[in-house]
Amino acid sequence: MTGDKKAGALDAMLARGAAVQAYLDQDEYWINRQREKVLIVHMDPEWRYNASRMMERNAARMADLYNWGDLGFLSRFPMGEMAQDGFESAMDSRDHDPAAWIRTTRLYQALVAGLPYKRKKLAQLAERAAHFSTCPRRTGAILAPCRCATIGAAMNRTTS
Repeated sequence: MTGDKKAGALDAMLARGAAVQAYLDQDEYWINRQREKVLIVHMDPEWRYNASRMMERNAARMADLYNWGDLGFLSRFPMGEMAQDGFESAMDSRDHDPAAWIRTTRLYQALVAGLPYKRKKLAQLAERAAHFSTCPRRTGAILAPCRCATIGAAMNRTTS
């Protein structure tokens, strides 16, 4: 790779890192598979649950990109040794436990706000969410039979 290509690749990673930082540091919208912004307030609990789980599964990659954003910031604004140590400490923390870190982001917090956290209700939400991604009523596809009524009936029996 030539020097110009290396510089271009580095600039692209720094820009991607800055974009990921901006996305994770906001609490208003989710970007869906079609790369469209969806207001979190318009997402139902199953979708928000699935989105939060996706963030947890991809936390290491997001932490890596977030770190690139930090590196870009440090390269643009030279700082003293203490400030650089603070950035390095934050980067190490993200690398050490990315799932714990992702749960502290504003986006994750907005997605899980108001979701159940007790074992029984969380298990019910997880079951609905698992069906949600393939539900023919929602997707319009006939991939599998719709289990919405069965899940709803089971929930009514356990909550009564």
